[in-house]
Amino acid sequence: MKIPKTVRLGGLQFTVHVIPAKEWKDEEAVGLFHPDSRTIAVLYDKNTETLLHRYLHELEHAILHVMNRDRLYKDEAFVDLHSCLLLQALLAK
Repeated sequence: MKIPKTVRLGGLQFTVHVIPAKEWKDEEAVGLFHPDSRTIAVLYDKNTETLLHRYLHELEHAILHVMNRDRLYKDEAFVDLHSCLLLQALLAK
């Protein structure tokens, strides 16, 4: 699975950035979703599964934002578990 540069959700376009470690500025997170700028940013990792999980986690935030599901959008445990299970399904052989 390749991480896209843009993704469309509910008629809105979101830009996706994979950021190298030397350019990553947030010490507390490995991925960020910015609803106002419609941007997803993830810290690059050479481990493909780790990188994909980071992307899917932030994508999940974007999806829940578009769906107006504020309670779930803010629920990090839910978002992380759902994105992990989605990754497993997408990588199944």
